[in-house]
Amino acid sequence: MILFTMFLGVFVLLAAIFSAQFRRFFIKHRLVAATAIALLVVVALVSPMAAKYFSVDACLDSGGRWNEFENKCEYEKKKKEVY
Repeated sequence: MILFTMFLGVFVLLAAIFSAQFRRFFIKHRLVAATAIALLVVVALVSPMAAKYFSVDACLDSGGRWNEFENKCEYEKKKKEVY
């Protein structure tokens, strides 16, 4: 998701630099441009937190324990009980 956001940001920047029509659109529609830029910034900032949240959630749902220091999921080896 972060890579997509970065790609989109670079694309918009290059389009703004090289396209006069694109620049005119953004000058004419400043609110739309400001909203789009703000949305890109929010997505770029929230994506890493959301990715970690879903990693931890998947680990706990599968019965593991999340190790915060190593940022990985740990599972206990179950001992086989003999009856």
